[in-house]
Amino acid sequence: GRAVHRNHAVKRHAQDSTLSRLLLFTALENHKLSQRFFSTFISEYYERVASHIRGRIRDGKFRKMDPLLAARGFLGMVIYHHLIQDLFGGSRFQKFEVHRVSSALAHIWLDGMSKDGSGKRTRISRRRPIKLAKAVQARKLVRR
Repeated sequence: GRAVHRNHAVKRHAQDSTLSRLLLFTALENHKLSQRFFSTFISEYYERVASHIRGRIRDGKFRKMDPLLAARGFLGMVIYHHLIQDLFGGSRFQKFEVHRVSSALAHIWLDGMSKDGSGKRTRISRRRPIKLAKAVQARKLVRR
């Protein structure tokens, strides 16, 4: 249903730089299409990730912070990488393996979210990047 449709939209956005360019243009022009895309797909996706983060905070695995901002922070890293590689031509200068990028971004984010805040990986953050990296790769959110 809705989850499949939403995941398809995120996957397509990451795979199609034409869609990314169109969405950036419509956002710059303050067009209703960008508002509709955000309210239909992006805001629901952020909330779903934030819900998971809320649970990890409640369980004492993540530090206390605004779960929606934490979700935006993680997805922002992924989207920024995509923008640099595909739209701004970064891939012409340096290519990255999908697994390397997704693993690095997951580690950076999880280290920042760990409850102890020391920057050292806790037991959970050593395992979680693999799951997080696989989820990012499955949705093809990270480009080479």
